[in-house]
Amino acid sequence: MEATEAVSAAGVFADDSSIRDLTIRALEPCDAQDVKLVCNQLFPIDYTDEWFENICSSARFFTLAVFVNGRLIGLLVAEIRHHSKINLEDDGLLGSFFPDTAQAAYIMSLGVLQPYRRHRLASTLLDHLLQYLTSGDRVDTVRCVFLHTMSDNTAAISFYYRHHFRQHRLLKEYYVINESNGDAICFVRYLNGVSPPMSFWDFISFLGSRCFMPSACLGCMMRCVRVVRQLFASVVEHKNPAVGNGCSAGAADMAKEDAKLMA
Repeated sequence: MEATEAVSAAGVFADDSSIRDLTIRALEPCDAQDVKLVCNQLFPIDYTDEWFENICSSARFFTLAVFVNGRLIGLLVAEIRHHSKINLEDDGLLGSFFPDTAQAAYIMSLGVLQPYRRHRLASTLLDHLLQYLTSGDRVDTVRCVFLHTMSDNTAAISFYYRHHFRQHRLLKEYYVINESNGDAICFVRYLNGVSPPMSFWDFISFLGSRCFMPSACLGCMMRCVRVVRQLFASVVEHKNPAVGNGCSAGAADMAKEDAKLMA
């Protein structure tokens, strides 16, 4: 990301006259050591020096950092992954009907140092990422953004719920911190018009809510058959324009009959 945004600190930190300016920009190779210091304060996870160097220099990552008076005080690191590259523990984020070319954005790190919280800085970083993921060619490829957080991190959990993320899965003993295992929650937010995939039990519940009476079951099944026939007719029409008028008329007749059933 190339954008650098200079933001006036007035109003944001009105109660702190020592703060002169606030800047949001992408990480650069010269930031690696500062990023390491901040991450050591924010996250109870040990990262390698190579990881810090990579996120500050590789175009593979989407990065944003917040600087106050020239000091790094918060950051966001994310990566866009193809559907086929999502880790096994996060399986099911996208339905099996999505091609491997479908993409998901993974938030690897997002945090702001304690003295600078409660000023919407983390929300601002997240908003920048969401704007990036829902613009340009990414509108047609990126289907969701997801992340992991510790299951007892109530502040983070509340933060992601407020930003319209939903819990995807509880991961038992996902983290190893100080030689102890900790559970994680995978959160996900679907983007660019994509709805959460429907599980088998969701589908059964949906049918049950629609087909709670024998007559309703029959009507529901008949409507499903008609929808399939209409879809088939549309495919035939698309592949063979010469019979297009006949298929369209047939679909219209079926739609009328379906309307009678639903009345």
